[in-house]
Amino acid sequence: MPTFSVVVPVYNVENYLSQCLNTLVNQSFKDFELILVNDGSTDTSGSLCEEWRKKDHRIKVIHKTNEGLGFARNTGIENCTGEYIVFVDSDDYVSYEMLEIYDTYLQRFNADVIYSENFYRVDNKGNIIGPLDQSLDSIFYKNDSIFTELLPDVISSPPEFIGDGKIGVSVWKGVYKRSLFKDKGLLFHSEREFISEDAIFQIDCLKLATSALVIPDILYYYRENFGSLSMKYKEDRFELDKILYNEQLKRVEGLPNQEILEERIERILIANIRLCIFQESLYKSSRIHKRLQRIRQICKDPISKAVLHPYPIHRLPFPKRLICVLAKYNMSMLLLALTLLKYRNRSV
Repeated sequence: MPTFSVVVPVYNVENYLSQCLNTLVNQSFKDFELILVNDGSTDTSGSLCEEWRKKDHRIKVIHKTNEGLGFARNTGIENCTGEYIVFVDSDDYVSYEMLEIYDTYLQRFNADVIYSENFYRVDNKGNIIGPLDQSLDSIFYKNDSIFTELLPDVISSPPEFIGDGKIGVSVWKGVYKRSLFKDKGLLFHSEREFISEDAIFQIDCLKLATSALVIPDILYYYRENFGSLSMKYKEDRFELDKILYNEQLKRVEGLPNQEILEERIERILIANIRLCIFQESLYKSSRIHKRLQRIRQICKDPISKAVLHPYPIHRLPFPKRLICVLAKYNMSMLLLALTLLKYRNRSV
């Protein structure tokens, strides 16, 4: 049984896949298997997977019809034999020492879950951007401290924090004991069910875990893509955000520190309100009066009002505070004007 199973869902990433796989097959730590799940790609990604399989006996390739990222990960999990599972997105890449560093921590802490707190961003020109800040120490959590200290920071950040995420919900930031899936039934939902399947997954995961570790090491290179699913315009985007919000609230009911968890979930909804206003403002297929109408609908929505009015907006960093105040009082014309002014050369 290998120490690690690395699951890589693959969908139409022919331009990035080889860089991703090169950093995985050349890991300094060798005791792992690499599972590529081709989720119905329509480009050459599937054949590239087969070419890599021929080069390295540790690689398994699974071809399936397209069902989305969450179900592709579930297919990978079903075919894992390692003690721990790592997820990597196929348009990203990782440090060559990633698995070795994970193994060193696991030998010492034997945690159910490890999260790497930070990551590098890679822009569309290949430039690498480091995190704004970096912790120096690892932190171990056990039992109730998972809910009272760790889970809030995984869901999002406190109001005064600059970013909307602290540790963050992205599953590629961690390593997970396979028994969480095999013995406790942990799985992924489809992004077609929840707009952020990772956000649901992390709550479910930490409710099942009895120990977790957050480490300061930066091991992952995330490729920023303005055309990604998370950034593409969707007319029903805000409706999907509300479904996610309500589902997250259900999942933290009865947990220790429920009030703080709910405040962190509210911050994510507020971030999504800002994103929806941003997208509606820049959607050039829509006339100005239609954009204003859509922004008003978001601001006047009962859930928006229920979250924005009691939330401690005054504690938010100024740019976020300004947008939230304008949204709270439904100043749609100003919201549109500010967004168009700031992003006048960008459209969605």
